[in-house]
Amino acid sequence: LRADDFERGFAIKWLTEGGSDTEEGTQGDIYTELIDEAFALLARIAGYGKDDDDSHNETALTRQFCFPTERESITVELNDAPLDAVDHTAVGLQSWGSAIVLAKRMCTDPGRYLLPNNLNMSAVHPSREPSHATKLRILELGAGTGLLSIVAAKLYRQLGYSAHLKATDYHPMVLENLMQNVRSNLGSVVHFSPDINGMENFVEVSVDVEKLDWSSPPEVEEGEKYDVVLAADVIYDPIHAHWICDCVMKSLKKPMSGIGGGSSVFWLAVPLRSTGRHEGMGRTVEDAFPVLGTREEGRRGEHRLVVVSREETGRHEGFGRADEGGYTLFEIRWA
Repeated sequence: LRADDFERGFAIKWLTEGGSDTEEGTQGDIYTELIDEAFALLARIAGYGKDDDDSHNETALTRQFCFPTERESITVELNDAPLDAVDHTAVGLQSWGSAIVLAKRMCTDPGRYLLPNNLNMSAVHPSREPSHATKLRILELGAGTGLLSIVAAKLYRQLGYSAHLKATDYHPMVLENLMQNVRSNLGSVVHFSPDINGMENFVEVSVDVEKLDWSSPPEVEEGEKYDVVLAADVIYDPIHAHWICDCVMKSLKKPMSGIGGGSSVFWLAVPLRSTGRHEGMGRTVEDAFPVLGTREEGRRGEHRLVVVSREETGRHEGFGRADEGGYTLFEIRWA
């Protein structure tokens, strides 16, 4: 199908119409499984775009991403392992569209997405040695192939910020592939980066890979909490948004007061799926994270995680599953 444009086009049209033209009210596990299989097939024959290598097969696929920045482009090469035919929960073996969308945003405006609002440039380079006191801490939930953590690490190096990133997932096969991608894209943790005066500074950026169970996240000591939390395409069940909320509540640094100045941030990218088992999962985000100003945000004096902004973007040609109509990006902070 990939080698024949006509056959591929016909198959995509037939599968898409078959998924969208079913009779209203059709329900049941068999129907849901058929829809999921149809869209999985669509993703396999059409999800990688026009510019990918034609040598697709059932083994691992190496994908290269290049994101422009104000300085030099960020290049990442990932191993997309084949989906497990036995365990369908190993979805993190693939690079999904939501992560690509968020990675592009991070490269376009790293100050907004990766730096706390009150970060002072002079505090980042207090000496010519790596400063653990000023090192930023970043957590990725459901890291999958590691795209977001790897891009963030390269951006911090490029900008001259020391940072420690923790890329987490749950499935053993996903963690193994994630570790492989981190190792192949990131070498030494200590780099030289020129400061605004042209002098060289030591910049220490490291990425750890760890297992994390959203349903029972560990308590994080106050001094070990994170400045930035990232997640993309992590909601596949209505309970997931609530689990993720619990994870972020235990791991994201709280501001001294109010919202905005100096507050840490959680960026969540969610695909808009209108068909199949995961239809409407994005709507569960606001069940777990209320929108700022729309309802009671907690008892007086308590902090609560709220959506302070949301932005929708359309489907991008060349990547993403066939059932993804676009993406929503949530900015979530303490209030």
